[in-house]
Amino acid sequence: MSVQITPIVSATPVIQEATGAKTYDTWFLRDFQLYSTPQRTFNAKVLWSLGKMNTDGTSELTATTGFCFLENILSDSVLAENPEIAAILPQFLSALEAVSRRKNAIS
Repeated sequence: MSVQITPIVSATPVIQEATGAKTYDTWFLRDFQLYSTPQRTFNAKVLWSLGKMNTDGTSELTATTGFCFLENILSDSVLAENPEIAAILPQFLSALEAVSRRKNAIS
């Protein structure tokens, strides 16, 4: 024998206004790590979040993420597969050296 529970109509209903649709069409860089291992290989981790840029310049992120891991980014195979990295890597490393010298981290 099943029991039926009759819904009770509220004396003070809550009306929730409809909200407009939102388009999340922009990937935002959330985290970037470049690190080396004791074996002197260099790896990169990149985390992206899907979101939208609001008209006031703020961003609104969703729970949707993208993750990219590049292992041993200085290897010939990784540089061949990713020519974009090979194109900017010398300038990037030179920039890191210049900034480190300017901030007296190295001499």
